Amino acid sequence: MNKWHGMVAGVLSVLLLAWAGCAEAQNEAPTESDAVKHLTDAAQFAEWTASGSVVVDFYADWCGPCRRMSPALSAFASEQEGKVLVVKVNVDKYPDLSQQYKVSSIPYLVLFKDGKVSDTRVGMQSLEQLRSWLAPE
Repeated sequence: MNKWHGMVAGVLSVLLLAWAGCAEAQNEAPTESDAVKHLTDAAQFAEWTASGSVVVDFYADWCGPCRRMSPALSAFASEQEGKVLVVKVNVDKYPDLSQQYKVSSIPYLVLFKDGKVSDTRVGMQSLEQLRSWLAPE
C-alpha cells in the first residue's frame, strides 16, 4: 500500500503544478497601451468613428486569438497615436453593434475613414499585417 500512496501523491503533485501553471497563464491579462480605447458606452462608438481613421477591434475576453492579437494591436495603437484611433468593442457587451457590422467571427477588425467603413479583416493580425493594411497608398 505504501508504494501506491507514493505514486498517487507524486501524480497529484504533478497535476497540481500543471493546473497552477494553467490558472496563472489564464489570469495574465494581455498588456495594452493607453492608446487603445475600450468602448464603455454605445454613444462613444458613433463619436469615435465619425472622423479620421479608426480601427475597431470586435473581440471577446474568452477569445484566444483576440487575446493573442492584443499586444500587436496595442503596439500598433502606440505607433499610430494621433494618426489612427484604435477602439476595442466587446461583442458580449455590445451585441447590437456586432450585429450591425455583421460580426460573425472574431477577432473582426473594421477600418473606418471619416465615418464610413473602408475595409474589414477577419482573424488574428500581426503587427506587420496591421501596418501593411493601413499603410498609406
